[in-house]
Amino acid sequence: MRRFSTFRPWKQPGRAGAKDSKPRWAPKADAPKVVLPPGEALYGIHGVRQALRCNQRVFHKLLLRDTNDSKAKKSSEDDRHLKEIKAMAVAAGVPVVYESKWTLNHATDDKPHQGVVLFADALAIPEFAPEEPPAAGDALGQLSVVTQPLVASGRPPVILALDEIHDAQNFGAVLRSAHFLGCFAVLTSMRHSAPLSPAVLRASVGAAEVLVAENRLWETRNMHQALAMSKDLGWDVVGACSGAKSVSATAFALTKPTILVMGNEHRGLKHNIKQCCDSVVTIPGAPQADASKVDSLNLSVATGILLYQLLHGNAQ
Repeated sequence: MRRFSTFRPWKQPGRAGAKDSKPRWAPKADAPKVVLPPGEALYGIHGVRQALRCNQRVFHKLLLRDTNDSKAKKSSEDDRHLKEIKAMAVAAGVPVVYESKWTLNHATDDKPHQGVVLFADALAIPEFAPEEPPAAGDALGQLSVVTQPLVASGRPPVILALDEIHDAQNFGAVLRSAHFLGCFAVLTSMRHSAPLSPAVLRASVGAAEVLVAENRLWETRNMHQALAMSKDLGWDVVGACSGAKSVSATAFALTKPTILVMGNEHRGLKHNIKQCCDSVVTIPGAPQADASKVDSLNLSVATGILLYQLLHGNAQ
């Protein structure tokens, strides 16, 4: 009996015999030129739906994949979400057009758009100003511990501070965890940090839009100064870092409003930020053999573990 192999040798682009390396959305020679709407291209069902719900942007146009495309595959749940997105866009007066998969791929640089792309202006993040009196119903502003109630778990509130996070996927995943776990707010560095891009929105599954809408996402020009000012207002500053003076997160007692600081993916907490911390916590791991030692966690995973421990872990 003959056996057929599905193996095909991989050929590096640019070498003899290899096909030209082109994006999957590369146009045909006679394809019409696509003129995209202004703004940035938000993509993905959950992110686009949350953007329309929160209504924090100026919307320009909604692009949906042509329903006559025979290759389009949608689940019944996706179809329901897409109908909801279209209804919200129509209600908000946003133009809705149907386009080919190629056009949507072109608009998103071949990102996983799930058949929906929304062109909108970028989100504006308010600057952290802890000593300014807050507007009515506005959480941003005065951070006096006297004015901050306990969170739903009955514990003091926790602010997550992200110092120069570079990776958009990490940023989005962290925002998703912070929102889900009930973080009071998220503070980011204004410089040397990933911007609040469509990739971040996609990774956060729309949590970025909610945090902005609820005034729980702020940015600062000077993280060290922002932390020092918050300490003067009664907040504890806790850094996430390993070291001889680190306390296990499982043994750390949350007794007052706290700011948890996560450092850059590669270098961790900067020296001046670490000096500003009242305590340093770490996540204990299992003992490992030297040959297979992996002694650290991805930033978004570590952040989720620490936030869960602070907001929902065993009471101290």
